[in-house]
Amino acid sequence: MRSGTVSTTKTIFMFSGQGSHYFQMGQELYERQATFRRWMDRLDVVTRDLSGASVVEALYKRGHGKGDLFDRTLLSHPALFMVEYALARALLEAGVEPGMVLGASLGTFTAATIAGCLDVEDGLKAAIQHAKALESTCEPGAMIAVLAPLRLCEDASLHRYGELAAVNFDGNFVLSVRTHDVSAVQEILRGRGVTFRRLPVSFAFHSRWMDPAETSFKRHMRSVITRRGDLPLVCCARSQPLDALSDERLWRATRDPIRFQDTLRRLEASGPHQYVDMDPAGTLATFVKYNLAQTPSASKFHAVFSPFGQAMERFATLIETLAARRAPAVSVASPIAFMFPGQGSQKRGMGAGLFDSVPQYRAVEKDVDALLGYSLRALCLEDPKNVLSDSQFTQPALYMVNALHYYQLLAEGARPDYIAGHSLGEYNALHAAGAFDLLTGLRLVKRRGELMSQAKKGGMAAVIDMDERGIRKVLEENDLGTIDIANFNSPGQIVISGPLDDISRAKSIFERSGARSFIPLPVGAAFHSRYVADAARAFADFLAPMTFAPLQLPVISNVTARPYEAGNPSVAIKSLLVEQITRPVRWMQSVEYLIDKGVRDFREVGPGNVLTRLVNKIHKLAA
Repeated sequence: MRSGTVSTTKTIFMFSGQGSHYFQMGQELYERQATFRRWMDRLDVVTRDLSGASVVEALYKRGHGKGDLFDRTLLSHPALFMVEYALARALLEAGVEPGMVLGASLGTFTAATIAGCLDVEDGLKAAIQHAKALESTCEPGAMIAVLAPLRLCEDASLHRYGELAAVNFDGNFVLSVRTHDVSAVQEILRGRGVTFRRLPVSFAFHSRWMDPAETSFKRHMRSVITRRGDLPLVCCARSQPLDALSDERLWRATRDPIRFQDTLRRLEASGPHQYVDMDPAGTLATFVKYNLAQTPSASKFHAVFSPFGQAMERFATLIETLAARRAPAVSVASPIAFMFPGQGSQKRGMGAGLFDSVPQYRAVEKDVDALLGYSLRALCLEDPKNVLSDSQFTQPALYMVNALHYYQLLAEGARPDYIAGHSLGEYNALHAAGAFDLLTGLRLVKRRGELMSQAKKGGMAAVIDMDERGIRKVLEENDLGTIDIANFNSPGQIVISGPLDDISRAKSIFERSGARSFIPLPVGAAFHSRYVADAARAFADFLAPMTFAPLQLPVISNVTARPYEAGNPSVAIKSLLVEQITRPVRWMQSVEYLIDKGVRDFREVGPGNVLTRLVNKIHKLAA
């Protein structure tokens, strides 16, 4: 296992928490790396909405120096999350893919999003709510990093003043103390001739002085959907992978001591590994360095960020070093599939950085707004009237943002061999294949959204870890024949649709019958079911006079999970788009078809990574 070959080496993305942050962190990448900047701008919209402050402005646009005190938790929490997440996404898009993620303290929140346990917006919101809970309930505190053997805690009676917050390597530990005890602790350390540094934090993390914030934080997290991730998630508070994410475990990640040294020892037992640090100061890479120096190891460590600059050079070197390691996994000749997401991927701030940079949109923006009767840009970036979740607004907005991402990929030189879209995303797929132009597609989805928003109230829910046969059996045996299957998303996720009261009643029944969880979805109607048949008939009338061009690329239909048939494109497109409204989305079968055709490179074209996670789960079953 420790031969050092590529086959046994795992790339581990490491995410840190409070203590390493500083103003201007990530600035070089923000100015010069498009993916990093795009994610920073997107997430900044969320931060402004929840905290009232712009992280991007605070970090890069207010003239703060790197050495200025940066200890406002409501700003530093989201700043750390955003910078580390944006770096990870930039590396992922450049071809550096982790086999595992590691989180230390707050970094566990970011690691959980990269692992697929949390949506990125939920992860960022959790970090902000954590900060709010601390600021509203906890007394001020401090943390002191000490360069001395751990036994000093006992020898110098430091435990009288504080609690052990972290053990990073031999000769490096961290104490959490109350603010009024800082001077006493520093005096003891000076008297012992010990080097120490007070960290730029305003609370005593990883100590009992955080406990007043626990109830508020957990209350928020209980409303957040968590999932089994696509990657192992190692939490340094436990020194091992988490088998599931919960409000308790996220809380413990910041409350219990950081056991970085123990965590690394466990990882090294299955090494060697490539440790890639997302920390803005390269702190975790330094910890790895000193730990590896204590025992022989073939593992390597890498950092992109440093307060001293040269991030772009290190970013490029890292890509050259590690992206090449995955090259054999995807043949140069492997077909590429573009995937467009549907409803559920929308979020305030989507399209940030793209509206001005995509010339195809700038050329039609006035026509878009005239057709819709409102500013699409304002809807996507700001959602001033809070209507983005309403289908008649969601569908045109998401269609256009998906298109922005598509045009950007084309500008970067990417070209698909196959195209697929989930529900609404199928309209983007047809546009990309040449069936109709951008504005025609917008007219289609505008009308579709209007009709679907008029549907009778209903509900939808995701049934987790129960197959189709099991679901149909539960429906049949429990007088739930009013419920239809709406989406076959992945081997462990099938969505059902029906009257709201029946969906609510089904929850306890499915949970008793063996489903791991039953998650109601935030929708206003029973989409992809018999209950939107009126919308389908009206949409058929709308489509009747239209004609469409031949497809230039294979487009996978949601209804058939196969490419649209050649021949008369107008007949096939109109027929399948009407059927799609009431029929289930056969996404899993569509991906399986593409895998059978040799596709291994699936690229999600739109906001978020919902489809990417589904594909990863389908891949695991097919492997």
